Amino acid sequence: MKNVFLFISASILLLIGSCKKDNVEFSFVGRWDAIGRRNGDGMISEWRTEPTNSDKHVVFNADGTMSGTEFTEYDNYLVTDGNKLTFTKKNSTATQFYSFTINTFGTIELRPEGPYRCIEGCATRFIKRK
Repeated sequence: MKNVFLFISASILLLIGSCKKDNVEFSFVGRWDAIGRRNGDGMISEWRTEPTNSDKHVVFNADGTMSGTEFTEYDNYLVTDGNKLTFTKKNSTATQFYSFTINTFGTIELRPEGPYRCIEGCATRFIKRK
């Protein structure tokens, strides 16, 4: 009986130790290419795909600065409240809030939350460039 207990215990430890760890830390840092948009036209609209030759992107740097061809009026960002971003306008203290969703295929969706907001569900979808 003692040998069976030791065998089962050792087997469980081996199984636990060999399990794949999927807890990958998500990071905004890097270049994100725009791949789709949903614009407000008074109704909830369908996603529109960005052309593959489009250069629409945003770069989030580790020091909280940002650049790119999207959100050009902003130069700083801050992740707050778990799923919110705060963008700060260039040469100003004015801010714009965005909520974000991290999707299963490595994409994120950013939605304006105020002071400018879009009640029709406007959003931009990005994928991280590798």
